[in-house]
Amino acid sequence: MDTSKDYYAILGVLPTAEDIVIRAAYKALAQRYHPDRCDGSEVNAHRRMAEINEAYEVLSNVASRKEYDKSRGPNAQSGDSYFGENAGDTPPTFDPLERDWGVVVKYYPDLAELEKKLSKISWRLGYSFRAYLLEVKTFDRRTQVAEAMEQKFLETYFGTDRDILQFARTLIDQGHKTAAKALNEAVRVLGSGVKTERIIHQIRSEFEIDTATDSWFISAETIPCTNKYVTDEVANKQIHQMLYMFGRGASAKEIAGVFAKKGVPCLKRGCFWTEALITEIITQFTSR
Repeated sequence: MDTSKDYYAILGVLPTAEDIVIRAAYKALAQRYHPDRCDGSEVNAHRRMAEINEAYEVLSNVASRKEYDKSRGPNAQSGDSYFGENAGDTPPTFDPLERDWGVVVKYYPDLAELEKKLSKISWRLGYSFRAYLLEVKTFDRRTQVAEAMEQKFLETYFGTDRDILQFARTLIDQGHKTAAKALNEAVRVLGSGVKTERIIHQIRSEFEIDTATDSWFISAETIPCTNKYVTDEVANKQIHQMLYMFGRGASAKEIAGVFAKKGVPCLKRGCFWTEALITEIITQFTSR
């Protein structure tokens, strides 16, 4: 047992994964990386298979898994396996689940999008979602399974603070894996004693992703395009989303600037959103 390795990440499962999830992921990956089937380097295939077998040997045994988990501790874990320099490995072309998955997607088309979302974190995580559903056949619970996997992943590597979790979601969704790694390190090392605003501000500044807020805002379902009138209720939701992105330390001036740039008027109040109006909502939001 090598406690420096993330066996869960190797199999693309979460530390909370049930035995059936681990077994399904192992079976699928073992077939995919089998030297006789893998289309890549034979040396690489043998190396991957050795990692997969080692991970499964530890995690499939109750005693060894308990010992491994104890050595890792209960707090946010290092995300190097997902966000580090060696985290960008691509899956082999051969996919033993492709045919069956194609059949299932015909009847549940949204499965493709659910898997794609998890694959933004890691193709292995998306693949374990595929393997698990094909194993247990609970397709009617596909959305709950995908959401639970994403939430558990985020809590494992970023803690439970909701502002940090939303920020992590945004970084991953936009492909800022280096920044996500830094966020993971900050949460892991600093713990819960540091204000989330300080962490979010530092990551945004260090990786120069302030403008990412703008592109994130436009991609949100709340505003389809500019110069569209919106109700107070929708705009309130937008402001809350912006607060999640900026952190609770966001200023009304920052949010008003984005609103003004996108031409978002306040329909009920008959004017454009001002700092004063946004301050009212921020005050209500942060006092909860």
